[in-house]
Amino acid sequence: MKFIKLTLFLMLFQLISIAATAQQANARFAGLWSLKGEGSLEHTQMVMKLELEGERLVGAIRMDESEPVRISRIDQQDTTVLVYFTISGTNVNIRFQSVDQGHISGKVMGVLPVKGERLPENSELNIRIPEEEAGGPPEEIRRKLMEDQEGENGGLLPIETTRTISSTITVNCTKAEGKLIRTERYNNLTDAHLFVEQRDEDVRFLNGQGLHGKIYKLWIDETSFYDKTTGKYNYDKYADYISDISELSDYLLLNFNARGVTGEWGGTAIERKDILTKVLVDLKKQYPGIRYVELMNEPDYSKHIKASDYYPVYKIFYEAVNAANLALKPAVPIELGGPATAQFDINWIGTFLDAYKSDPSPYKRLDFISFHGYFTKPGTAYNFFKDDPSLVKDQRAILDKELSNRGLDTDIPAFVTEMGIYPGPLFDDFGNMKNDALRQAAGILSITYWYLNSGKTYPFNWVMRHQTEGRKDQLVSRDSTGAAMVYTNKFTPYGNAMLMLSKMKKVRVNTTASTSIEEGKGLYNMACADSSGVSILLWNYQGKQTDGYNVDLRINDIKKRFKHKKIRVKIFRIDNNTSNYHYDLKNCNLQTIYEEIKHIKDMSEMSVCLKPNSLQLIVLDVVD
Repeated sequence: MKFIKLTLFLMLFQLISIAATAQQANARFAGLWSLKGEGSLEHTQMVMKLELEGERLVGAIRMDESEPVRISRIDQQDTTVLVYFTISGTNVNIRFQSVDQGHISGKVMGVLPVKGERLPENSELNIRIPEEEAGGPPEEIRRKLMEDQEGENGGLLPIETTRTISSTITVNCTKAEGKLIRTERYNNLTDAHLFVEQRDEDVRFLNGQGLHGKIYKLWIDETSFYDKTTGKYNYDKYADYISDISELSDYLLLNFNARGVTGEWGGTAIERKDILTKVLVDLKKQYPGIRYVELMNEPDYSKHIKASDYYPVYKIFYEAVNAANLALKPAVPIELGGPATAQFDINWIGTFLDAYKSDPSPYKRLDFISFHGYFTKPGTAYNFFKDDPSLVKDQRAILDKELSNRGLDTDIPAFVTEMGIYPGPLFDDFGNMKNDALRQAAGILSITYWYLNSGKTYPFNWVMRHQTEGRKDQLVSRDSTGAAMVYTNKFTPYGNAMLMLSKMKKVRVNTTASTSIEEGKGLYNMACADSSGVSILLWNYQGKQTDGYNVDLRINDIKKRFKHKKIRVKIFRIDNNTSNYHYDLKNCNLQTIYEEIKHIKDMSEMSVCLKPNSLQLIVLDVVD
């Protein structure tokens, strides 16, 4: 009996100790925290509030100026706490570890580092914790659904068609609509210090695949070019980077962060302009392909500079560009543009254009207007293009109106120097990118489609290999969970979609469709023709929706346009098990699913079946 009592006493003591330890651990994390991220979160202001509700932690988090959202789930274990929440439809988790009483550190989605500093409760950054919504935490539901899925490839089932829609697409081969902008040749590279060992082979591979660039954007921190203590110039840091991509692209666009010009080079503004002029002269001499300079990256998002303060920096840059061009008199002069905003922010762009118009200098220049294409944020809420790619369709018309109202040239090109459906760490499927890889391929083409239709707009793909986010990769760099998996000469579905675009003929021709695209989702098409034949690209962007299409494809006037009797038909496909490294790494590059030489009289009609987020390219080449 004494033994039983002793055992019960020890068990009770242990339970009390565990509860006390858990309460102490919870208290360690309770409070108001200012969070500072790295990488794609570097310029995002985050505030988190955790407090004890009985014995459990509850909390909320706020990104920038948006409304705070309730943390849906908190898993606490000794010195770590894992929080789950949903921002603008995106499910996010952060694992924090206690550093000391006033500091925590962690990783967003297990990848992006973040550090936290405790704030006083009376801080002006204090936030409220919203009430818990009925229906259960969405992140907990999502995780349970993922655990229940046991597809052949593990973890996440491929998206299958739940409803099939019939559609007729008619291609009018003799009705030209203008030269196709080769958007697959406008591209981005990540930072100079990343994927260095891979870069030479990547350049050879892309050139060999017919994806030699028209313009590639590179990232430059100009402070490294000049040492203010010695007064010496050195370009070694970026020599290999610029040299490699000079072999891959006709022209280079250098994005300067302007840290040197805004003060880090020291001296007066005039002295810093002279330093920049020499840097541009030296770089242009060594790398004649340098044609464009873009000033800063997403200054509206970083909050490090106000819109009204941007133009004085821009003025220093255009004066340096003019001086460099005057000194060199190059066959292809350097051009300058901006303001490289994170979105099509008409307030920022308008302020920039006002300053440009008011500048009395006869030598001022604005060779292109640049911004990024991921989302719009008219208030505190983000409207992501993954949910509706057609949101971009009126941007050029709005820009033309802004230019016209100020008496400025409406033919200034717009450079969308980054675009995509997954900005930062955004995703659709938590923890697994198999389906998101297809959504990326179809989604990028959909954004591209609307930009091309708007005219005078040049969308740049993003990115060959991303430093952390595999959904954005054009070449295989990560597995389905996001772990590093760098392969040579292998395309992702997105890379294969660019390869499809490279096989399009030169001139767009008219098409009509019996079905419409609703809120950016549905059946898309693009057709081109030239003297060598006809190309027809079809894709079904659904995002997270599941409609499929049976397409009756009618090709009008092909016999009228081509007098040849024979046509070589080649059909390429990208879907969840074709041209997709998540399904078949060995055969992941763009696959031909059909090839045959046919008589031209048999080429007036075809049938195509498209699953959600799948793409199909039909190339009809004349045979002599």
